[in-house]
Amino acid sequence: MSLWSDAAFAIIAVLLVLAAVAFAFALWCQFRPHRWQAPMLRLFALVMLLNAGSHLALSLITASIMPGLVTALLVIVPVFGWIVLRAVDSPK
Repeated sequence: MSLWSDAAFAIIAVLLVLAAVAFAFALWCQFRPHRWQAPMLRLFALVMLLNAGSHLALSLITASIMPGLVTALLVIVPVFGWIVLRAVDSPK
């Protein structure tokens, strides 16, 4: 019996890929800024942070660990929090 099911592994893999793509896009925005990049990146990051917040809130409400909570706290919040903070500082 495996600790990770195939579905759980697939979801984590997809989330890690999405986080890596967004992080790469954030770096690209820092080195080659355009007017639309920072607002779009900030919007995407805020949506991801809202999703992470929903996992945390539902875990607290149900007093159980919701699927995605660990990924939200260890990957989504730090990466997309950094993106929100850096996107605000990007040159116009």
